[in-house]
Amino acid sequence: MPLTAALGFVLAMALNAAAQEKVGDLEKALDKTLSMRIDSSMENVALEDYISFLETFLQQKLACFIDTAEVRDPSQILITSDGKDTLLEVLRKNLKTVDLVPITWEGVVVVTTAKGAAQFKDADWCGLSAKALAPHAGLRKILDTVFDFDWSPFDPKKGLEILSKKSGVAVDASRLSGDDAKNPDKHLLYPRKVALRTALVCLARVTGITYEVGKDGTLTALPPKKQKGARAPAAGGPVQLALSLTPGDKFSVALSEHLGQKKDHHFFVDRVIDYQVDSVSAEGIAKLKGSYRKFSFDAKAIFNDAVEPEEVVILWENGEYRRKSEHRLYSVMVDESIRNGVELNVDRRGRARQTSKAVMFQNLEFWGAGQLLGLPGCLPEEPLSPAQTWSYPAGSSAATEGKLLRTETEVAVLSLKLESTKKYDSGSVLETRFSGDVIVRFDAKRGLPREMKGSCRQSVVQNQTTTLLQVPGSEFTVEATITPAR
Repeated sequence: MPLTAALGFVLAMALNAAAQEKVGDLEKALDKTLSMRIDSSMENVALEDYISFLETFLQQKLACFIDTAEVRDPSQILITSDGKDTLLEVLRKNLKTVDLVPITWEGVVVVTTAKGAAQFKDADWCGLSAKALAPHAGLRKILDTVFDFDWSPFDPKKGLEILSKKSGVAVDASRLSGDDAKNPDKHLLYPRKVALRTALVCLARVTGITYEVGKDGTLTALPPKKQKGARAPAAGGPVQLALSLTPGDKFSVALSEHLGQKKDHHFFVDRVIDYQVDSVSAEGIAKLKGSYRKFSFDAKAIFNDAVEPEEVVILWENGEYRRKSEHRLYSVMVDESIRNGVELNVDRRGRARQTSKAVMFQNLEFWGAGQLLGLPGCLPEEPLSPAQTWSYPAGSSAATEGKLLRTETEVAVLSLKLESTKKYDSGSVLETRFSGDVIVRFDAKRGLPREMKGSCRQSVVQNQTTTLLQVPGSEFTVEATITPAR
């Protein structure tokens, strides 16, 4: 379409939309609804069922959006109400219990985190910034126009086709592929009657796509940013070992860390962590969020001056405690770990950094945050052939000496020798030293480890004798199995 024709079409659409609802109309109506009190009591009702109840009771639609970039599992959001609070107060109280907040945005109730709320103040992150749209008055008017979209935000190509057809604004989706689609989530709430810009932002939050505003006011959809991918091993040839993560990717890590024998003094920690990739920066840093599906802690040790060792057994699984201890230290640590979950930033070489509250049981996480991914070291920068080695110097993470033992079908078998030292400013322990040997089976095509097995020898440099369990020269065993979501 010639430039003048394209501009004329956009302006014509803007004029036709002048009489339609605007974002301000939706905002006023939503504020009125949220200030209502519904004289009805309920307990532990799923959020989507609560919203459905409100729509039936009020005989009107309530536009809601669960920000999946921040909310790991929408099905776990439950609502309890005694009928005395306004709708907004009900949402605030219940979401606070799971570290979430409700915000009102362009006539939509958004369920997100305090950090995620900042992403809805402007749309710079997805390309629809005020600066990019400033020269295009016609496009801005249409983006602010409300439509009733019969759509879903899981398949970006199909979603954009529906949004474009309804609004009359063409969005070039030729760069997107079928791989960008996400599995539909029946618990995810998303709005229908919203402004075009609102729908585009919701689609970006769910799928990770972004947009580019052309000089002529056209819109182009860009695929989710990815880490530089790994390369599958050729027969006997070099292989690139690198994490390859895309926003929306999900996988689980079953991690087992054992110190000592069951009948003697021991520390056993077994965890299953469900991860989701929230975003990948332009520099290739992936932001991951993990929630515990299982957390088992089993210990027998001397924690104080008692002659007899204490035994602590805790099991949390599928949302509830199956066995719970009242131990003054470890019951609190397990509870905090489950509540906080895991947040990591990880680069393509597997160097991971914690970004949330400190993960508990640091004495077992002797190779840094990467161990929580089943990859307790640093991958090589350059492609390797079988029998080649690489090294990574000590620093804030563990030192790595690695060797590519062999390649199998789509799998590289790695040997990692790891060294780590942790110093303490005060206390009975001055320094803790770790040295480990690990075998990692790395899926070079998928760009994700499959399995990890190994052991680590720990030694402690003491300042003075202490009644705590000391394990100079003791041996940890560690195993991890990584399972991508189907």
